[in-house]
Amino acid sequence: MNSKFRKSVICGVFIALFVVLSYVELDLRVMKLTFSSLPVVVAGLVFGPLAGFTVGFLGSFIQQILKFGLMPTTILWMLPVALRGLVVGLIAKKYDYRMNYPQTVVCMVVSSLLVSAANTPVIYLDSKLYGYYSFEYVFAGSVARFITGAAVAVILSVIAYPVSKALRRQI
Repeated sequence: MNSKFRKSVICGVFIALFVVLSYVELDLRVMKLTFSSLPVVVAGLVFGPLAGFTVGFLGSFIQQILKFGLMPTTILWMLPVALRGLVVGLIAKKYDYRMNYPQTVVCMVVSSLLVSAANTPVIYLDSKLYGYYSFEYVFAGSVARFITGAAVAVILSVIAYPVSKALRRQI
């Protein structure tokens, strides 16, 4: 099978997996615990920044449309997820896709902190447009989002590291 075709098929499966995993979440009001970004980070770790970005962008687009419909802020909600895939892919590429476990953990935590930083202004803008959440609630909640994001990143690393290693061996 052509390697570009194989990569496209795997990324398509990752996009679908992202959408399915986005429905499995624990909503704690200030933050949501979900592992939907697992396919995004694996795509970045295995195929690089463009694949990670694409899986995050298209997966979050489909998820946004299915959950919330097309809204003026839809693109804003898509960008942090795509950013995660891009950052993970860039870091993986820097290490020639041969990161060890501690490097993978650092990569996941860095991308998670960037996503939390990108999500906070999106939440604020969304709350201003639609009249929910106060300024204080949005920005006070960001501390919890950063902490939770870093913790989830470590858990993601436990899964993403062996999955990405096995997938790289297969392709």
